[in-house]
Amino acid sequence: MVNAPLSAEFLFGDDSMQRPVNMAQFTPPPLQSEHPRRQNGTLSWSSTLAAGFEVHEDRFDYRRAAGESLLTFPAASLEWLQVDGFVVPRAESVLSLDHPDWEIAFQPGRAWPSLQQRYTRFSVPFALIERNANCTHNGVLTWIATADGKVSRAAYQISSETCPYLKFDMWGLLNVTLQDAAARAEDDKLVTAFRESRQARLPIATFAALQSAYPEIDHQQFGAVANVNPADTTVYGFVTDGVHYRSDCPTRFGAYPFCDELLLPSYSTAKSIFAGLALMRLEALLPGAAEASIAALIPECATGWKDVSIGNALDMATGHYVSSGSEADEALPEHVQFLYADDHDARIRFACQFFPKKSPPGEVWVYHSSDTYLAGTAMRALLARGENSPDLYQSLIVSPIWDVLSLGQAIRSTRHSYDSRAQPLTGWGLFYQSDDIARIGNWLVHGAPLPTSSRIDRNMLAAAMQNNASNRGLEAGADNIRYNKGFWGLDIAPFINCTKPVWVPFMSGHGGISVVLFPNRTVYYHFSDGYVHRWREAAVQSNKIRSMCL
Repeated sequence: MVNAPLSAEFLFGDDSMQRPVNMAQFTPPPLQSEHPRRQNGTLSWSSTLAAGFEVHEDRFDYRRAAGESLLTFPAASLEWLQVDGFVVPRAESVLSLDHPDWEIAFQPGRAWPSLQQRYTRFSVPFALIERNANCTHNGVLTWIATADGKVSRAAYQISSETCPYLKFDMWGLLNVTLQDAAARAEDDKLVTAFRESRQARLPIATFAALQSAYPEIDHQQFGAVANVNPADTTVYGFVTDGVHYRSDCPTRFGAYPFCDELLLPSYSTAKSIFAGLALMRLEALLPGAAEASIAALIPECATGWKDVSIGNALDMATGHYVSSGSEADEALPEHVQFLYADDHDARIRFACQFFPKKSPPGEVWVYHSSDTYLAGTAMRALLARGENSPDLYQSLIVSPIWDVLSLGQAIRSTRHSYDSRAQPLTGWGLFYQSDDIARIGNWLVHGAPLPTSSRIDRNMLAAAMQNNASNRGLEAGADNIRYNKGFWGLDIAPFINCTKPVWVPFMSGHGGISVVLFPNRTVYYHFSDGYVHRWREAAVQSNKIRSMCL
């Protein structure tokens, strides 16, 4: 029974789910012109021990330390609207739960009629997300509702992740309750935003289609197959000439059924597209913001930080550090405790007081996620002086930029501290879908056009995009690497046999995440979790499409 499709008989029965199934069993049929009876609802369940939990990687011994709680699927409720055959969660952000290990995020799924419409089957992608962290474990939830109001058990399965230190398969069944959801005033706005976002998505094609369009390339090189273990890859893609070429989304049990909706963690790519873009927007609103004093804006930094600016903190050039060795400070146990602290007070005390002052600001680059947190805290304080709303992310990023791009709902919220302060995690708090990354990258390589009402500081953008030869940023670990306003820069001339430097801006995230903004107006991204950051092969192939040599 278990290895057969998850049939109505099975979901309405009492057999157990003894092992994982192929993800095809959660896959909806092609979208139909006729949609099932509209059934907005709320699906709820209690915490339930998984039927199975198989560990593949546990670098920090979470299984032993957490015990049974790690194996428990958290209690939650999914509220949704049915829109054109899609199941659209009312909230696609990460939901905080009463669970010691897990939080959850739901993404748009599908509903379709079965057996002459005697019932409706639902399939919804979700992600279990490590509490107060970025590790993302992607799964799918499926259940059946009959026309007379009966609801089956819900089956779920997790068989992939973007998490370098904890990998597992998890599967089981949930006893659920289903209630109709009353209409809300904001529902029409949600439906409109969902349709606009889907319409704005870039067209998706396979890498085989890229090969057909550009016969001179070797499309297999975009997967960096010689360097990245395929088992560690979540998804990779390439954007050129308005088309988003994308891999599938593999799992250990077949392709993920909702690759379009697969949730991707930002890790430190948020330092670029949250913290970096936020300061560019703030500088346009309040000229001189980048030079504002950290000490004047953050009371905890009153001592020793007078000459350190927001721009210095964003550049990770505060002059405060223990060691200038490559990410030595970032790996200190005390800094790890900072990352996992629940409250703003603990984080800001660490960021202001732990690292001693060793050099003048703006001279030595030392990687500290705590510096980006300082920059975000200071920007919020400065923003609160200038306008009524101190919501940093909504005010500086979502409303003026993501709204213009009509991005999806998942990227429109960020993680915060768990206290009443709710300080945004400017350096590691975002979650994306692949289309979000493809379109943000495409927007940046085409000059980041925005209406006047959403303007950003163009000088700062040019420096971050390596378009200002006199301001490439500080050397960041090697003479061919720079760091500038939250973005990295790399001279790729040796890779593509150019006689002059070719500086490429890129974003980088923990574990194996790269988003690369090539100067020939192409974009490459690779989300993986095997601790390999490699995109040389993509640079070589992109250069064949349009030369980057000056």
